Amino acid sequence: MLAVRFKIIQLCREYGWVRADATADDAVDAEHIGGLEPVLGVGISGDAYGRLQRLECFHQLGHHPAILGIMGQLLGDELLVHPQKIARVMLPTPENAPTPPHQDFVFIQGTRHTLTCWVPLGDCPLELGALSLLPESHLLGVLPMTPAAGAGKRRALLPTSSAVGSSGWQHWDLRLGDAIVFHSLCVHRSLPNRTRRIRLSADYRYQRASDPVGEKSLQPHGSILEWPVIYSGWSETELQYYWRGRDLDVQPHDEAL
Repeated sequence: MLAVRFKIIQLCREYGWVRADATADDAVDAEHIGGLEPVLGVGISGDAYGRLQRLECFHQLGHHPAILGIMGQLLGDELLVHPQKIARVMLPTPENAPTPPHQDFVFIQGTRHTLTCWVPLGDCPLELGALSLLPESHLLGVLPMTPAAGAGKRRALLPTSSAVGSSGWQHWDLRLGDAIVFHSLCVHRSLPNRTRRIRLSADYRYQRASDPVGEKSLQPHGSILEWPVIYSGWSETELQYYWRGRDLDVQPHDEAL
């Protein structure tokens, strides 16, 4: 995790978004962010995100034995790790609105029993914009959506609070090494970043290989780059095209969902 964090901070330093002397252990105060045009709700420009997607260690982290072991226990079957892996480099700027309440299933589709592992790439207290989840909301089925600011550009329309239990939104101060795992129908959001620091996090997704998988989950996030470009320069080939040749039930993406 520290290796991924260091590489992303190094990338941000090259674009002038952090102090020149910032390290992986620093608070990483943002500076000189004017004119940022973030894409895909990931917090940074398309050019920078393409470079991030080419980081071998970023993809490797989603296959770490510590994560795969937990996912195997939860899913109880042969795993499929989604090739699409998402990073968020949420610079503290007005262009990066907090992610609105939503369900991952609407965007990834395939099986509803996909699990997301949300990994903060550094300590993430609430004021930095930590993840917030609505317990029992996965029991509501697929919720309707409406346009909204933030990643995904849509928010879930929630029923009355009595329909989702009495516990309300749940969130925690998180530390490096923590992770949150949740169902694709669990409504979640990000809290606003009230600091001058950058929130770094990654989304990795897992499902049973025997369940349907959405076609977009087998593609690079946002299609900014193709797989051959992402893989160029990697030192290992084991994680390149690892899903090909498997008997997967690939489902087309339903844009009307």
